[in-house]
Amino acid sequence: SSGGVSPGEIVSLFGDRIGPDTPAKFRIDSSGKFATEIGNTRVLFDGIPAPLLYAQDNQINAIVPWELKPGGSGDLPEPFVYTNIVIERNGIANSPVPAFVAAAEPGIFRLDSEPYGQGAILIQDGTVNSKKNPARRGSVISIFATGTGPLTPVPGDGEIVADARRRGAIVVEVVFHPQLEAEVLYAGAAPTLVAGLSCESLQGSAR
Repeated sequence: SSGGVSPGEIVSLFGDRIGPDTPAKFRIDSSGKFATEIGNTRVLFDGIPAPLLYAQDNQINAIVPWELKPGGSGDLPEPFVYTNIVIERNGIANSPVPAFVAAAEPGIFRLDSEPYGQGAILIQDGTVNSKKNPARRGSVISIFATGTGPLTPVPGDGEIVADARRRGAIVVEVVFHPQLEAEVLYAGAAPTLVAGLSCESLQGSAR
């Protein structure tokens, strides 16, 4: 990771008194999208309000607007492109904080807060993968992640994805181990969930 953000990525912002004293959860606005203001708190990327998932005194979870234009990648960060992040609380804005904009900043969701905890992965029968419920060799699994890059067609900010038509616009590779191969069957938005949460379905080698 380059330490930056990517369009559509779900990010967590931390600080002192950046959000409401009473935790506020996401809400759906009149247009059917995730709202950009909860608990009298907003987050703006280059002036574009971001959909918010959660806000409290020292943490805000937001979705980076899809309109941001990335620069390079984590490996080739040229040309450098930055976005200015501003947090507004009760109408008062903090000083802008710059962040590098990358084409992708992939991260797999975990089922717990442990540094190396279980990933958010479903096995072929739709149940949650775990040590007690492993995936069979050669079966299909679905990995839930964010920051995997742009989608085509581009979704609206805070849009709830109805189906699997919004696919990844860049190549997604999943590596388990240098000697283990997997075929990516689908890479794109997770149907019925907010745009920004992606799903990669792949089939492992039967060997």
